Amino acid sequence: MIILEMVKVKWNARNKKRYEELGYRFTRIGEEFDVKVEHLSIGSIAIVNVRCDYCENKYSIMYQTWVNIQKKAVSKKDCCSNPPCIDKKIMESNRIKYGVNHHIRADSVQKKISETLIRKYGVKNVFQLETVKEKSRETSMEKYGSEWYTQTEEHKKRVKKTSLKKYGYENHMQHPKYREMFKGKNSPVWKGGVTYHRIERATGEYKNWRKAVFGRDKYRCQCCRAKQGEVDFQVELHAHHIINWKVCQELRYNVYNGITFCHDCHMKFHSMYGKKENNVEQVNEFIANLGKKICRTSE
Repeated sequence: MIILEMVKVKWNARNKKRYEELGYRFTRIGEEFDVKVEHLSIGSIAIVNVRCDYCENKYSIMYQTWVNIQKKAVSKKDCCSNPPCIDKKIMESNRIKYGVNHHIRADSVQKKISETLIRKYGVKNVFQLETVKEKSRETSMEKYGSEWYTQTEEHKKRVKKTSLKKYGYENHMQHPKYREMFKGKNSPVWKGGVTYHRIERATGEYKNWRKAVFGRDKYRCQCCRAKQGEVDFQVELHAHHIINWKVCQELRYNVYNGITFCHDCHMKFHSMYGKKENNVEQVNEFIANLGKKICRTSE
């Protein structure tokens, strides 16, 4: 919201007539005088103060720039340069324009991405191209000495450090709060009993696999890119098995057979592809052109 106050403007030959007609008394060319913000011309380079509509912090901007931003913006709310505020405005604009928080979720965008990739490369995802796969491996080897950054000790230490800082434990699932969430009737998925597969999914091995998948993906949904703390809504993360849990036992706890989705993206994936015979091609197609390579190869 622009703050309605007096700002400094200099008299010149171009603005003299305008401001005299608005009741301002001319003094001399080049001399500053006070003008109400609402009286500024759309091309004025006067500096005005604006209050961010998201964090309410005050920032300064050239009036001409503010006018141009307002003309082009989908959401007319004012936004400072803080990343969280920018993210909120982007999501609000996406909701107005596409009906979803993230434009990549819009069916029209998904269709356009697929059509462009097929036209340029003959595939729906560039990571289906062997040349791109090989280049990705080479780049990772040069930079980290490993085909995957998540295989490095540096990454493992960073995951532990982040978890210790945020939760006080190397694994956030060791925190009493989260342990209670998945204990008996306190579990949001409690149905009065569990099958063999549900029991197996509650084991330490499964929890460690899920933690490794989340850690590798930096606790960010690999489809819509949502991450807790960066958005204004609760992000519930799911570790999705690329090759179905029941189909291939040897890949159940292979970190390369997992990818992080938020609840909404996970549900949308299964609504599109079902819950049987899922594969890496479906995941690549689903996340389209987000640049995330999915690998199911056991190392």
